[in-house]
Amino acid sequence: MVGICIAVVVVLIAVAGGIVYLTKRSSDTAGEEVVSVATEPVSTANNPFTPPIPPAGTTTTDVTVPQPVTTPTPVTVPGGQVGLYGGTEKVSQCDKAKLIAFLAQNAEKAAGWAQVQGITPATIPDFVNKLTQVVLRSDTLVTNHGWENGRVTTFESVLQFGTAVLVNDRGLPVVKCYCGNPLTAARPHTRTSYHGPTWPGWNPRSITIIETNVTIINDFTVINITNNQPFGRPTGTDGTQDGPAPPNPSTSPTPTPTGTTSTPTPSPTPTITSGREAGEFVKNALIASLRSCAGRVGSAESFEQELKGITFDGEATSDPNIWRVTLNHSSGQYIWNVDSRTGKITGVNANAKEIDQICSSG
Repeated sequence: MVGICIAVVVVLIAVAGGIVYLTKRSSDTAGEEVVSVATEPVSTANNPFTPPIPPAGTTTTDVTVPQPVTTPTPVTVPGGQVGLYGGTEKVSQCDKAKLIAFLAQNAEKAAGWAQVQGITPATIPDFVNKLTQVVLRSDTLVTNHGWENGRVTTFESVLQFGTAVLVNDRGLPVVKCYCGNPLTAARPHTRTSYHGPTWPGWNPRSITIIETNVTIINDFTVINITNNQPFGRPTGTDGTQDGPAPPNPSTSPTPTPTGTTSTPTPSPTPTITSGREAGEFVKNALIASLRSCAGRVGSAESFEQELKGITFDGEATSDPNIWRVTLNHSSGQYIWNVDSRTGKITGVNANAKEIDQICSSG
């Protein structure tokens, strides 16, 4: 067995397996813990970080709820998928300035909020201002973080379609606008118990899980919730710079709304074009996986900070579509191949392959 701390083992399992979200084999599910998931309708919150924050330029938290995109079974999609997010053209769904101001006036909450995001309180304004305001078009599973009795709480949530969120440049929801709660990737599990209020059309099988996009997104294709037409929203903006949808000729413009059983059609995956970009993709996948395990691995936070201080570099291989990324860690060397077309990560050397075997053995 490779001599490596449990936090590293857990996070590398996810990456060497080529996925961020893990599920056990069906034969193992009988003894697996049932995860309790809170259902959160639009304009509600469990353990809110902030008082209700109306969209910018308004005085009410009432929002226009779009027609939902439904699926017959749970689906996992990349954050850059066309049709994943909605909004109203030239209109802000969130008020980033109010969130920043509130955290600036509440130092204890700011420290907890920043810790969840893996940043320092001093960098909150810069972090928030780089996020993009969108609306969920489907019921979406996330790991939610609230505030209760002077500390951060962590729980799984399904956010109702129509919920306004801030997403990062990889398309992951990281803030729930209504209450300021920081969000991270959904934790992997196969057995679920839902609790809380529901909404018309609620179906526990129609759940979307959003994973890290392969590359940075510069311009989101957003579906207008008033007329179902796509438009473009540059990353980090609040609606004021909306314009024509980015070109995407090989993809249908939008998933079919409620009443169908169609699964949203993924957009083509952007190509990884440099070794540094391949390295950053592996690094971000490691961190995302580590966050998904943070509730179960005691040393997750310290290892996440360690990862952020490491620069990952990739190198070209004989296959023009494959980059090789190496991580030199105190426990040994780990090497992966990254497919630039799909983002699939495959272990290459003995250490990485052993991690992959641990994953496949359940």
